[in-house]
Amino acid sequence: CALSITGGVLYVFAATPWQLVGCRLASGLGAGSLSIMLRSLVASSDPAERTASISTFYTFAALGEISGPAVMAALAHTSFETGGVQIDPLNVAGLVTAVLFIITFPLVWPTLRALDEERDATPLTCSMVTPQLVILLCSNLLVNMGVASWETMVIPVGTHYYNWGVFINSWFF
Repeated sequence: CALSITGGVLYVFAATPWQLVGCRLASGLGAGSLSIMLRSLVASSDPAERTASISTFYTFAALGEISGPAVMAALAHTSFETGGVQIDPLNVAGLVTAVLFIITFPLVWPTLRALDEERDATPLTCSMVTPQLVILLCSNLLVNMGVASWETMVIPVGTHYYNWGVFINSWFF
């Protein structure tokens, strides 16, 4: 969690290829929370409905993966300064990612505990729409949106600042 937020914030300031690699690594490790969300969803779902629950989870993940690049397209002409830091189309993805993760993670942890408690009482079915399930699915969408927005900009940043070619960009991505 904190790794993803840190990676996003540091991405805004990355001045060298190694800093960019470090930011990418931190964000990627932090996105591992998706596995924790999926575990909680699976553990709290009715076995007869588990496939539908997992499908719904991955549908929301896909929506996040689609909307991340759309957000970057909408911010393609971003240019402003805040706190002495110039935000432009090449570093705004870090800001977007950090904000999405800051919004998401405080919602996820109480939700995971609530889903675990619900599992002990009544397993979730696809027809049950609980606040915890809605928060979990929306958080999944937002995390994937943040990761996809970041991934959208890695190649342009590497090419623009470091003259990375196809091989290096492909390895890094």
